[in-house]
Order: sequence, then structure tokens, then C-alpha cells
Amino acid sequence: RLYKHDIMGSLAHANMLYHQGIIDEISYQEIKQGLNDILNDINTYRLVFDETAEDIHMFIESELTKRYP
Repeated sequence: RLYKHDIMGSLAHANMLYHQGIIDEISYQEIKQGLNDILNDINTYRLVFDETAEDIHMFIESELTKRYP
């Protein structure tokens, strides 16, 4: 139930990092695309939460890192 909220928070955080000049536009776009893809994959049941993950945030972060190493 928390995955949507976690992804929205991560998108907002990435946006802030970009606007503060901490990450560049390419990194921001990759993060944004990756998070939106993960959201879509969860919504369409192509990605299922890993019960061994510490929590939903760590699961999403791990999935994002797999997709954009």
C-alpha cells in the first residue's frame, strides 16, 4: 500500500536534487523514468514486492539500481 507514496516522495526528492544542482539533468531524467517504470510495473503486476526486502523504500531503491547501475 505504501509503494505509490514512496515513489512520489522519491520523485520529489530527485526533483529537489536536480533543482539544487546536486544531480545533473541526465541523472534526474533516468531516476524519474526508472521510478515511473517501477510504478507502472507494480501497478500491472509485472513487479512483485520482494518479501525479503527490508522495507518498500529499500525494495524500490534496489530495483532502480538494478535498472540504472
